[in-house]
Amino acid sequence: MKNIISSSLLLLLFLTACSHLPQAEQPTMTETGRSTPTASMTSTSQPTEPIEPSYIVEEFQGEALEIVNLINLRVQYLWEDNESEYSKLIYEDSPLQSFPLYKITKLKLTSEINIQEHKNVYQAVVSVQEYRMDGDQHNKTYVLLKSKENNGVWKIQDID
Repeated sequence: MKNIISSSLLLLLFLTACSHLPQAEQPTMTETGRSTPTASMTSTSQPTEPIEPSYIVEEFQGEALEIVNLINLRVQYLWEDNESEYSKLIYEDSPLQSFPLYKITKLKLTSEINIQEHKNVYQAVVSVQEYRMDGDQHNKTYVLLKSKENNGVWKIQDID
């Protein structure tokens, strides 16, 4: 008799537990007999876009600070799709002629900023790891120039 009672209690407990499990959502039937998925069946979880990129925020001074600010501005103008301001960052004889279509979400310096003096310009070279919106990472070398004439400003000559 004890076995029957305990078996009955276990069966009752099992059935009660099963009735509280979440049910799989089934498509609903329309008047035409076609099934339509419910809202939660059609929602897909897509990665959310960052609201803004993550800039280089390390502390720099003097020329190095100007160079980092220039690289950060490039990322900002790419993010904003601001081609006119972006073009102002590029040196006049640069091979960079087109506006990139990608967005950079994060930057990381991977080398020291190396500045050299030449006859008419100062040249800076720095390696940067770019993290793009599509998930790709690219190691880039920035070459920047600053004219010695008329209190020149740093501009991007090339990005390899």
